[in-house]
Amino acid sequence: MVLQAACLVLFLFSTCNIWGYTEGIAYINAGHEAQSGEFPWQVSVLGRNSVGGEFRCGGVIISKNWILSTASCVKSLFEYPALILAGSLNLAKPGIVYESNRVISHGDHEDHRSRDVALIKTKHEIKFHLLASPITLAEAPISSYFSGEMAGWGAEHYKSSKKYTERLRVTNMNIISTEACRALLAMEDEKLGEGQFCATAIGAAACKGDEGGAFVTQNNVLSGLIDRHFCTLNDLPTVFIDVYYHRDWIRNITGI
Repeated sequence: MVLQAACLVLFLFSTCNIWGYTEGIAYINAGHEAQSGEFPWQVSVLGRNSVGGEFRCGGVIISKNWILSTASCVKSLFEYPALILAGSLNLAKPGIVYESNRVISHGDHEDHRSRDVALIKTKHEIKFHLLASPITLAEAPISSYFSGEMAGWGAEHYKSSKKYTERLRVTNMNIISTEACRALLAMEDEKLGEGQFCATAIGAAACKGDEGGAFVTQNNVLSGLIDRHFCTLNDLPTVFIDVYYHRDWIRNITGI
């Protein structure tokens, strides 16, 4: 069965809380609306210029000062501080905005896509509460027997007249074996890196701009970051950065 392709649209924020929109992010038509306290580690990462902020991707709170995301997202966030939007499940009720003072990408990410990982340090400590709190990082290799959840504020279909859904939606995905994923990606001349894994779901997948979002496995463990996306075109899976594979790199910088 050929899965439908789709993308979500998120609102664009500025430091003055002026609203606009940005083009296709992620497609989460399955699953359910997040409830209070669900996915409190998920944040929006905005690039900033002299005018204001522009949505770039997702990120994950891992401590009071550190956000984990992808290098492909943050590569253009050095001239001006990035903005981190935390603590809101509802786009109509924005959370607190934090400014970054340091952005660190993995040194080998341009030559090795499987190292597409980055860290953002906030200027001020993130205030933890029910809707904004850190997540535990994976301390063991991922398994193809696992399932997990990812989330987004997506339109239910890329052709939908609605550009977004107000509330964060969560959907379940199943991890597939490395061999199965490589076989599927090979049909489109794509490769799976050593530090990546794949997951699929009927009618749901990551799409443009959802990079850096959390893939969470049992007991609220961060096992992956959304990396490459195909919007379910040709039944291709979503590719995730393996957090456990990068634990030493994360620990050496953050101490976490």
